[in-house]
Amino acid sequence: MKIISFDEKGGEVTLKPETLEDFFHLYFIIEKEDLVRAETKRKISLNKEIQRKPQTKIVSTTLSVKVETVEYHEYMKSLRIKGRVVEDPQNLGIKGAYHTLNLKLHKPLTLKKKKWFNYQIERLRKAEKETLEQPIIISVADMDQCNIGILTGKGINRVSTIYSHLSHNKMNKERVSEKRKYFSEIKKEIMKLISSHDTEKVVVAGPGFVKEELAFYLKKEIKEVKVWVYSTTSATTAAFQEILKSNYLQKIFKEMKVFEENKEVQEFLKELVKREKKVTYGLKQVKEAANLGAVKKILVSETMFRKGGFDFREEIETLIEKVEKKGGKVVIISEGHEASNYLKSLGGIAAFLRFPV
Repeated sequence: MKIISFDEKGGEVTLKPETLEDFFHLYFIIEKEDLVRAETKRKISLNKEIQRKPQTKIVSTTLSVKVETVEYHEYMKSLRIKGRVVEDPQNLGIKGAYHTLNLKLHKPLTLKKKKWFNYQIERLRKAEKETLEQPIIISVADMDQCNIGILTGKGINRVSTIYSHLSHNKMNKERVSEKRKYFSEIKKEIMKLISSHDTEKVVVAGPGFVKEELAFYLKKEIKEVKVWVYSTTSATTAAFQEILKSNYLQKIFKEMKVFEENKEVQEFLKELVKREKKVTYGLKQVKEAANLGAVKKILVSETMFRKGGFDFREEIETLIEKVEKKGGKVVIISEGHEASNYLKSLGGIAAFLRFPV
């Protein structure tokens, strides 16, 4: 997610979704009565006075709609916003008519709210950080060379190239020690980057089986490292662009987010079995605790935002607002993993308390 401008006082943000994950974030942020402005296409009538068969044409324009429904279609890779047109800059005569905005990747949009919740702003900021700022070490290797780079908000910059000098004679007894020396040199470079960029994330890529061997070696030799393996067509620097063009890096960001969410839910479950419980769960119980100012942190499943439409969502957000006003933290637990299933079994909402209630 790229945040182009954010006027928190005016309640307006202009941003550019850059991945499908960004659409998913927006699905949970955009609400009924919000205003969304984006480029779109609209069919208009050219000769309305002719009753029989009026001529029409499709025009490109920018419209603002007052949101009534939000639909996220992962399989269609789209986010659809339906509502009545409130701004018609080209005077197409469609103000007040219904229109559906089909949001596109890499196309800016403007979202205006009467009121922003802290968790919504935090979600946008996290999405921006995941896309632009998370440093990841990229290593692409084959039998001849290894190119090592670092991914930052500016893209992947090559740091070094290590040549293997491996003998291509498979019967050569020195081959094993040559490969060990090759991997050791790669490890040294990666350890330097781990230290200088404060990251433990490494993608090991390349064609053939060398990437798997190298990944196994790095996991064994560097305790703190987290390694992902990806196939590319070469081990040259061209493989960097191959990785960037794929959605693989987004998969890594998602896995890291799931890891953090699992930690939150596991911590809750540990507290739940203690004699003096400082936790509670279920919508009714969490509401009661929030009314007493007892909620230190609230865990909310994404499913709670889909249940019962916008009215139920408003009820959840009123609860969130109450928690945030009293200094409580809000953690949204995404769907589709073990921690999420645990939370669903507890009613989709749970809370850490400042004192037992």
